[in-house]
Formats: sequence, structure tokens, C-alpha cells
Amino acid sequence: MKKSAKIISLTLILTLIFSFSAFAKNPVSAPEDFVNNSQSVFSDTGKISLTPGTDSSSVNFSWVSHSFDSFRYSAFADMSDAVNADVVSVRTPLIAYVVNRVSLNGLKEGTYYYEYTFDGKTQKARPFTVKDDKDFEVAFVSDAQIGRSGDNSEEAMLDDAYGWERTVNSITEKTNSAFILSAGDQVNVAVNKKQYNAFLNPEKLKSIPIAAAVGNHEMYSQFFPYHFYNPNITDGDALTFGGNDYYFSYSDVLFIVLNTNNFLKEDHEYTLNRAVSAYPNATARIVMMHQSAYSIQPDAFDNKANYISLPSLFEKYGIDLVLSGHDHIHARTAPINGVTYFESGNASGCNYCHVDEIPDYIENYLFMEEPTYSVLSFDDEKITVTTYGTDTDTVYDTFTVIKNTENKTVPEYEQSVFYAPFFSFVKRLLAFINTFFHIFK
Repeated sequence: MKKSAKIISLTLILTLIFSFSAFAKNPVSAPEDFVNNSQSVFSDTGKISLTPGTDSSSVNFSWVSHSFDSFRYSAFADMSDAVNADVVSVRTPLIAYVVNRVSLNGLKEGTYYYEYTFDGKTQKARPFTVKDDKDFEVAFVSDAQIGRSGDNSEEAMLDDAYGWERTVNSITEKTNSAFILSAGDQVNVAVNKKQYNAFLNPEKLKSIPIAAAVGNHEMYSQFFPYHFYNPNITDGDALTFGGNDYYFSYSDVLFIVLNTNNFLKEDHEYTLNRAVSAYPNATARIVMMHQSAYSIQPDAFDNKANYISLPSLFEKYGIDLVLSGHDHIHARTAPINGVTYFESGNASGCNYCHVDEIPDYIENYLFMEEPTYSVLSFDDEKITVTTYGTDTDTVYDTFTVIKNTENKTVPEYEQSVFYAPFFSFVKRLLAFINTFFHIFK
């Protein structure tokens, strides 16, 4: 019981701590035509997200509108022989908004087209492609953080949205990515609907799934789970309103996405155990989360909490690579007990950070001055990660992760009978504190 009390105390303290940081203007301003289109960028209309489904044959869709809407899809651009999909529509506590969700399963390799209504009005048909699951890449980004570069002014949101759009365009035009991994802080203010709309604004993002983690800037609002229909979400009460952990597979790779604003270790072990039990034959296991367990800024409270609790779990569950963001610095470790940790810079140019002292465990780091993205490619023995500059196509870094084939077991795990009811109350309480504090801070 003393141990549980310490965990609760630590979590409460961390919840009530936030940092102040200076804002710097995005080095690349949005051009005149982008600014003149600001009404469309910020509008609710037509904003939809695609997310990976449970495996490579499924894709999920979610859009937040003001009505119960419809969805259909076809193998043909003219939408001939279109099939109506089941739409799960849920009215939110915000009254004005309805969350519309669709899950397409059993898809074959190839290009499909979808059409949906927004507030009852049909949106134009758009394509999406199911990649060959034996020959695919995955893009990785973090901290687009729309609005970060200018204290959430409209100018800052447009500059950051323009930077994010350039990154999305580069990914979709220059890589064979089946989907995008985004390690959190998609927006700067979790309750700012304009920022979510700006993040979802890129036209090409409407044709590629994105698997997003909950960042510390998103954890206190339900806008995150409203906008992203993620698969295999961990059941039970969430510690933050931003949602729970989830996981999915693509080919023989298992992806596990953790909400590391939740500092309760057993929650994450529950997810890890469910994930590796569901996909025991995955040859690679990748975790994505916002804050790093081996950060280039290890003294930050949230990074330190992850350092204390998570590495032992990653080693136990045979994780090969842990992806994160949060620090806005490109940094990676050598394998630590078989696990490599990699932090991305930022995907929009919203903020570039520097540090004076580099921890000994950091093998490579770069202070970026342009938006970046990384590409993960896979073969039987390794994962190759290459980082590119969005605007210059510069190859900033390449490294490989050798798959740990000897540690791909399913460890025994049994949840404490006292854990669920006790922490259910704690989670509800902390979720309320999180929300109240961030809205009125």
C-alpha cells in the first residue's frame, strides 16, 4: 500500500507541474496564398483522419462534424459499385459535435476511393492505398504542435500548419510509406479546435493513415480520441482525457503506442502484454510514445518518470526500438539492454531546442534547423531508420536496429486484483485534475 501511495503522490505532483517556455517565430512563414486560405485551414468542414486498423488489411476513419453522417468506398475513382460502410456516430459531451467513425476490414493490396458526408454534404472522393505488406516503409514524425511558434496566434498556427503540410507532402511524394507515426503534440492547445483542423488540413493527409501518440499538450482534452479512431485501445478508465494506449500490426511488425502522460507502470505493462499476446509471431516490436525514457533532457520530470518505470518493461517484452519526441531535438542511443531509443526533432518548424550537456547514453544528436521526418524500412534481420530534411531532402542520419530474435516471447503477467478498482478511482480523479488545471492555468 505504501508503494501505491508513493505512485499516487508522485503522479499528483507531476500533474500539477508545467513548464514555461519562450516562443520563437517559425523560420518559414506561410505564403500569401496559404494565408488567404486560412478560413478553409481552420474550418471544421471536411477534416477527416485515417488511422491504421488492427492489421495491414484494415483502415479506420474518424471525423468530427455536427450531424450523423454517411460513408462509402469503392475500388473505382468514379465511385461505381460503391459500398456503404457502417458509420458509428456518437454525440459528444460538447453537444455541438458528433464523432463519426468507420472501420474497413479485409482490404486487399491496391488503391481504394472513399466518399463521406460532412453535416450531410457529400465531400469529394479521395484515394487511399493499401501497401504490399511485404515491401513497405513507415514514416515517423513528432511535434508538429500547431500554434507553438507564436503563442497560438493565428499567424503562428498558419506558419506551423504550412510547415506540417510541407512535411506531409514530402513523405507522400518521396517515400513508400504505408502510414505515418506521430509521437505526440500534434497541436499546442488540446482544446483548440482550429489547431486540430489545421493539423488535419493537408490534402495528402486525407489519403494516408496516421497513428498518433498523446502528447503532453493533448492529454487534457477528449479532442484527441475524437479525432483519431485508434485500434485495440486498452480498456478501462484513462488516466488522462487524451485516451489510453493502443496497438496494431502491419505485416510482421508490431506497433505499440503508449500514452506516457500516464505514469502508472502497470497500465503500460497491461498493454504490452495484450499486444505481444495478440501478435506473438511479430519479428519486430516497436513502441512509440511522446516523452522519452532515455531523453537528451533527462532532468525533465516527465522524462525522468519514464526513465524510472519503462526500460525494464521494454527489455522484458523484447522491444527493439522506442520512438519518441517531446524535446524537439534529434537524438538516439546505442542499444541499451537490446533496446534502441530514438527522439525525433519536429515536423513543422514550430520550435527548435538546444541543450548544453549531452547524457553519456546519447550516441548521436543533431540540433535541427528545418522540419524533419524519418523513414523506417524493414528486412528479415534489421530495421533501418533514415532522417530527412523536409525542405532540403538532406539525409541527416541513418542507423540500423538489429532485431532481437531471441527475446520475442510472451512473458507471464497477472494483474493485481487490487489494481483495477483502486486505480479506477485514482484515474478518474487525476483526469479531472488534469483537465481543470490545463484549461484554467
